[in-house]
Amino acid sequence: MKSVAPDGSGGARISASVALGAGFAVAGLAAGGVALLTNERGAGTLGALAAASATALLVGLLAALALLQRLRDLEGALAALSRGETAELGPRGWPLGAIPAHLAAASARMAQVVERERQATVYREELTRQVSEAAAYEERNRLARELHDSVKQQLFSIGISAAAARARADGESGGALGALDDIQAGAQAAQAEMAALLQQLRPAPLENVGLVEALRDQATALGYRAGAEVTVSVGELPPADLLPVRAQEELFRMAQEALANIARHARARHVALRLERRDAAMFLEVRDDGKGFDPEIAVGGMGLSNLRERARALGGIARIRGAPGQGTAVEIEIPLVEPPRALAPEEVARQAALAAATARGDQSRQWAANLLRVSYLILLFGLPFWAVAASLALAGVMLTQAGAASGAVARLAGAESNLAFNQRRADRETLVWLWIGLALCVWYLPVVAPHIWLAGLTSWLAATASVLLLTLAVWTWEGWRRSSARAFALMGVAERLRSVESRWRETLGFWGVISLILVVGLAFGGWSPSLPPRTAVEWSDAASVTLIVLLVVFNGLETWLFWRWRVAAKAERARHESEAAA
Repeated sequence: MKSVAPDGSGGARISASVALGAGFAVAGLAAGGVALLTNERGAGTLGALAAASATALLVGLLAALALLQRLRDLEGALAALSRGETAELGPRGWPLGAIPAHLAAASARMAQVVERERQATVYREELTRQVSEAAAYEERNRLARELHDSVKQQLFSIGISAAAARARADGESGGALGALDDIQAGAQAAQAEMAALLQQLRPAPLENVGLVEALRDQATALGYRAGAEVTVSVGELPPADLLPVRAQEELFRMAQEALANIARHARARHVALRLERRDAAMFLEVRDDGKGFDPEIAVGGMGLSNLRERARALGGIARIRGAPGQGTAVEIEIPLVEPPRALAPEEVARQAALAAATARGDQSRQWAANLLRVSYLILLFGLPFWAVAASLALAGVMLTQAGAASGAVARLAGAESNLAFNQRRADRETLVWLWIGLALCVWYLPVVAPHIWLAGLTSWLAATASVLLLTLAVWTWEGWRRSSARAFALMGVAERLRSVESRWRETLGFWGVISLILVVGLAFGGWSPSLPPRTAVEWSDAASVTLIVLLVVFNGLETWLFWRWRVAAKAERARHESEAAA
C-alpha cells in the first residue's frame, strides 16, 4: 500500500473536495427548489430550467467563494514569491489544508537562498579584502617578531646593564651617575614605546594580554612620549559574554586613537583614562587638559570619524567634547548584549499551546463564516425556516469556540499582542453577520403566533429585538473598522498595500454576486415582502429583501473604506520611492 507522507497534502485534498462537494450539493438543492417554485407560479418548463440554471450558478459561486478567495490569495502570494518577496497567505488554511504552510516553507527557503547568495557575495568580498590584507598582516607580524626578539631584548639588556653599573658606581662623581640615570630612563621609555608599538603592529592586539593591561601599556607609552602624567582607572567590568563580538579589540583601537591624538595635538600635562561598566553599557573615557579644539569644526579630521564609525559598528556612540584652551574628552558607550538563552520547557509548552489555540480559532472562525453563507443562501432561495435557524445556530456555536480560542491566545501571547489583536478583529468581522442573521430570524415570531392578539405583541418584540441586534451589528462593525485601521497602520508599506488590494478586489467581486442575486430574484417571480409577516413565504421574502439591502449597505461601506486605504497606501509607497530615489 502506498504510504502518505504526513505533510498535510491529503488534508488539503479532502478539505477542498468537501468544499466543492458541499457547494455542488447546496447548488443542486437550491436549483431544484427554485425550479419547483417557478413552475408552480406558471413560468413553464423553459422558465423553470432557466431559473434553476441561474440559481445553480449563483449558489455554486457563493458556495465556492471561500475556495476562490483562497486561490486568489494563493495567486498573489505566488506572484510575490516570483518577485523574490516574502509570500504570506494568512493563517486560514481551509479549504486548502496545508498549502499555506507549504507556501510559507517555500517562501522561507527562497529567503534563505537569497540570504545565502547575499552572504556568499559578502563572503567573497570579505575574502578578497582579507587576502589583500593578509600580506600586510604577515609583514607586520614578522616585524613584530623581529622587534620583540632583537630590539626589545637589547633595550631590556641596556636597562639592566645601566642599573647594575649605577649600583656599582658608589662614590663616583655625580656626572657619571646622572648619565647612568639617563641611560636607564631612556631604556625604560624605549621599552614602553616598543610594547605599545608591538600591540599596534599585531593584527590581534589582545591576543597575548588583556584589554586592561593593553590600555595600561598604551598609557605608559604616552607618558614617556608626551611627558604627561597619565592615570588609568578601571571600575567594575561586565563579563566578556555580555560584550558584542570584537568589542574589546575595538575599544582598544578607539582608546589607542584617542591617546595618539593627545600625543600629536593636545600638549597636555594630565591625561585620565577610565574604563568601567555603567548600567547596561561599557564606558570608556579619555580626558586631557591640553589645548583643546572645537569638535564641530574638526569633525572630519583627527581620527574622530573613525572613532564614531567604530562605536556605531558595535551599536554604541562616541561623543567628543572640548573647546579651545579647555582640553578634550572622548566618551564611548558600547551597549551590552543579552547572552543567548535556551528556551525553558515552560516556554516551549506555551508556544505549542499558542500555535494550537491560534489554529483552533482560525478553523472555528472559518466554519462559522461558511455556515453563515449557507444560512443566507437558504434564506434567499426560500427554503424552510428551520434550515436557516439550524445553520445560524451552528455558526453561533463555531463562533463561540473561536472566541474561546481567541481568549486563550490573549492569555498566552498577551492581551495587547498583535496576534491576539488580529484574532479579536477577525471575530468581530464574523460576528457582524451573525447579529444580522439573528435580526432577520426574530421576525419569524409573528408567523408562529398562535392567536391574532399575540401577533401584535410578537411583532413589537420582533421589532425591538431586531433593532437591538442591528445596533449590535453596527457597533461591532465600527469596532472592526477601528481595529482594521490600526492593523493596517502597523504594517509595512508593501504588506499594507497587498492586504488592502486583496480586500478591495474582494469587495468589488461581491458587487457582482449582489447584482446576480437581484437579477435572479426580480426576473423569476421577485419578492413580496410584508411586515409584520403572517406566513413563512412573507417572512422569507421580507428577510431576503432586508438581507440584500444590508449586504449593499455594509459592502458599500467596506468598498469606500478599502478605496480610501488603498489610495493612502499607494500615495505612501510613491512617497517612499521618491525619497529613496532622492
